[in-house]
Amino acid sequence: MQLNVVGWGALLVPAALLGALIAGLLDWSVIWGLAIGAIAAWCFGLVVDRTRWRASSITYNCPDLSRSVLDRLVDDLRGVGVDLTIEVNEIEPRNDSLAWQIRTRMRHRRLVERRLADLAARPPSG
Repeated sequence: MQLNVVGWGALLVPAALLGALIAGLLDWSVIWGLAIGAIAAWCFGLVVDRTRWRASSITYNCPDLSRSVLDRLVDDLRGVGVDLTIEVNEIEPRNDSLAWQIRTRMRHRRLVERRLADLAARPPSG
C-alpha cells in the first residue's frame, strides 16, 4: 500500500482515536486502544488494497503465438475459471500481420504465466 503522509494520517489517526475512545469506555489503557485502532485500520487498508490489486487487469503480449494456439490456451484457461480475452496488440504491430495479446486479472497472473511458459518451452510443432 503506497500512501503519502496525508493518506497515512487519514487512515490511521481516526482509527487510533476511535480505538482510544473505546479503550477509555472499556477501562483499558489508552495506549493499547491507540495501537489496536491503528493496527485495525492498517489491516483494513491492506485488505482493500490487495482486493483492488487482484481485480486490476494485466496484459501479456504474445507476438510469437498464432491465433489458433492462443484460442486453445484461452479455452483451456477458461475451463479452469480464468476470465481472459484475446486482443489485437495495437501498440506493437508486427510488420503486416497481427500481433496478439491476452488480457486478464492480476489474480490469474501466475496461472497464465505458467501456461505461457509451458508454450514457450515446447518445441514448435510441424
